[in-house]
Amino acid sequence: MTAFAERSVQSNYKLSAQTASGQKKALLKKEMQRFFGTPMYFWNAGIGLIMLLAAGVASLVMRDKLLAYMEMAGYPLPLLPMAAAVIGFCLCTCPITAPSISLEGKYLWILRESPIEERSLLWVKVGFQLLLTLPCTVIAGMCISIAFGFPLWQGAVLLIATLLFAVGHAAFGMLMGLCFPKLDAVNETVVIKQSMATVLAMFASMAVLGVAAGFYYLGSKTAPWTALALPIGVFALFAAVCIVILTRQGPSLLRKL
Repeated sequence: MTAFAERSVQSNYKLSAQTASGQKKALLKKEMQRFFGTPMYFWNAGIGLIMLLAAGVASLVMRDKLLAYMEMAGYPLPLLPMAAAVIGFCLCTCPITAPSISLEGKYLWILRESPIEERSLLWVKVGFQLLLTLPCTVIAGMCISIAFGFPLWQGAVLLIATLLFAVGHAAFGMLMGLCFPKLDAVNETVVIKQSMATVLAMFASMAVLGVAAGFYYLGSKTAPWTALALPIGVFALFAAVCIVILTRQGPSLLRKL
């Protein structure tokens, strides 16, 4: 508990003498220091980043073996949705925003009383997750597209779908952190591994993937373009709803903590 308190004390952002741009940079730097400086946080909320990069590299290195396995199946496999599902699952295991509010602990008031707008505080945290997940998603998507020989338009569809999901997941995790805070946790392990916010950020997002898969199946019964358009619509709606709610309700939820 002492170690947790000492780490939390470092959340004194000292923003008063900085410009708005400088304040956001200071907050972003603080988020980065906490994420990479807390092993429990990094390995539990960042393992999906490693999985994304590993999946991309493995698809290139093991390309011939993977193609051989697919031929052994005896029928064409839906590689594009399978690739999207793998990337989406990896993103679900990156609930970086979900515990970020609770990790402030009893020193959250310092952050809340800073001169920067509350909405900006929340979006800096969301932006930090996107700063990590979006590049990894693009790298994994491009590697997989090259490995399986996807046409350019299919590679674009894969990136659009997964990037939309990444944005929605980051905003959703932030909402869960605001709705289910755990500011009195005795250590970061409780916040990161056992909090309701983290659990929902992971498994509710997986449920969204399941819904998208269901729409893909239904769409495949009509036309190929429908099978691709419906899941993208699900991810776009997921991202839009989470962004709107976080923008409108996020500041008031933060003030109530």
